[in-house]
Amino acid sequence: MIPVFANLNFIQAAFMSKEATQLKNLPLSLKELVQVQQVHGDRVICIQQVKDLDEIFKQQADALICSLPQVAIAIRTADCVPMLVAHPQGVISAIHAGWRGSAQSILVKTLHLMQEKYLLDLKQIKLAIGPAICQNCYEVGIEVAQAFMDLGLETCLQKKSKEKFHLDLKTVNYLQALNLGLDKKNIWVSPDCSMCQNETYFSYRYSMKSGEKNSGRNYSWIRLS
Repeated sequence: MIPVFANLNFIQAAFMSKEATQLKNLPLSLKELVQVQQVHGDRVICIQQVKDLDEIFKQQADALICSLPQVAIAIRTADCVPMLVAHPQGVISAIHAGWRGSAQSILVKTLHLMQEKYLLDLKQIKLAIGPAICQNCYEVGIEVAQAFMDLGLETCLQKKSKEKFHLDLKTVNYLQALNLGLDKKNIWVSPDCSMCQNETYFSYRYSMKSGEKNSGRNYSWIRLS
């Protein structure tokens, strides 16, 4: 169980590694995970009816919101930040945030949409930020760094040279959550790095560095029981 969801006994959720062992003890398969076509943007889709599910797979987006029981929503990452959200009133979300999505505040937009559609108190939101590339491993150029400077998030950057910076994407999203009013005690951040721990997690940057043509994807999923 993800620590921040421990007292929500109606939630099942997991950040999966290469082995995907978190599905073995559940009556659930990868084929049953409801997913979108991820495009590194900031579009959020709200699933409100079972009849909508078939169309979801065809949609381009990077976050899903759901209030339907027994529907597992999921996103895929290989260095980007996976985030799972749950509210005690029975609303969940799964979010994929690379640097583009983070710079476009996809987490904030998702939480605002949850609040608007379901009249939720954001202070009750439980947020889990999963395994993603760490700051030491994530080198970016000046254009990417500038996008976060413009957001007032200079503390998430370490300058290495005139043109090179290291970016802490997990902290970017953590700070955005705090700025929105989420309670610090309701946020959990995984210490794991997908690139440092490439034997455990798929990492796009590690694959490129080692000459692999393709990297697999780590699944992160959540559902209401």
